[in-house]
Amino acid sequence: MGEAFIVRRGGTGGMSVNNAVIHVNAPLGSTVTFSKGGVVTKTINPGNAHTNIDGKTADYYYAINASAFGTWTMTASKTGETSVSETVTVSAAKEYDVDLQYIVPAEYQAIEYLQTPTNGCYFDTGIDITDNNIQTETVVGTVGNVADSGMVMFGTALGYSASANGYRTRWDFDYVNGSSSAKESVSGYSGVEGNEYHLIYNTLGGGVVLDDVTVAGARARHPADSRYPRLWVARSYNSSNGNYYYGAWRYKKFIVKNTSTDTILLDLRPCYRKADHVLGFWDDVSKTFLLNQGTNPPIAGPDI
Repeated sequence: MGEAFIVRRGGTGGMSVNNAVIHVNAPLGSTVTFSKGGVVTKTINPGNAHTNIDGKTADYYYAINASAFGTWTMTASKTGETSVSETVTVSAAKEYDVDLQYIVPAEYQAIEYLQTPTNGCYFDTGIDITDNNIQTETVVGTVGNVADSGMVMFGTALGYSASANGYRTRWDFDYVNGSSSAKESVSGYSGVEGNEYHLIYNTLGGGVVLDDVTVAGARARHPADSRYPRLWVARSYNSSNGNYYYGAWRYKKFIVKNTSTDTILLDLRPCYRKADHVLGFWDDVSKTFLLNQGTNPPIAGPDI
C-alpha cells in the first residue's frame, strides 16, 4: 500500500513523484503508525525517525502509491503520554503534512472543553501580575443565554480582566486609569450556546484582539489594587466592595505569556484524571494538574 521514507531502485534513489507522501512531525521519541481502514500498514519507531535541529521533535515519512489513496490515520505514541491521532484524505501525488503533539499525560484524558457554572467555580493560575507585560489568550465557547451578571472570563482585582454582560452580547475589558479601574466595551456579539471566540488580551502594547479584530486599544493592563495581583480563571475581585465575580464559559484553550520576554508562563489544557474522573486543567508549563478552587464543580466537554 505504501513505502517507507526512502526507497532506492536501480540507483535512481528517492521516492517516486507519482506517490503521495505523508509527513508527520511528532515529539522526539515517538512511535508513529500509519493506518487505513483500521489496518496498520506501517510503524516507524523513534530510531528510524529524522531528528530535527530543535532537539524536541522528529519527522516521519511514508509514501503512498495511487492505488492506496484514500483516508489515512496517523497515530503518535510515547511512554507517559496519551496517544494522539489525526486523519487526512490522500487524493493526489502531493505531500500531506501532519502535526501530532501530545495534549496531556497518559493518566489524564483530554476533553474538548471545561465548562464553568455561573458562580462558585474558578481556577488559580498561580501567576501574580505586577506589570503591564502579561498577556492572556483563550478560546472559549458560550453557555447559552444565561442572564447572569459578572460573566468573568478571567481576572484579578480589576484592572486586568475580561468579562461580558449576562447575555454575552457586550464584552468588557479592564484597564487601569490613574489609580482606579476602567472598562472598554464592545457590543454586537452573540451569546447563543456553542458560539466560539478567540481572545488575545493585553497584546504587546496593551491592545485586545477578538477573533482577529482589534477591539480595544493600548492601555495599562494590570491589577488596579496591587495588594491582589493573582490571576484567576473565571473569577475576579472588587477590592472596593469585597465581592468576587464569576463566569460561565467553555474553556478550550488558556495561555498566559510574558510579552517582554516572549515566555509562556501557563498553558492550560482541559482534561480529567482517569483514576477518579476529577476535572481540571493540565498545565503543560509547570507539568501540574489544576483543580477547581470553588464550591461548584465544573462540567466536562466530550473526550478528544
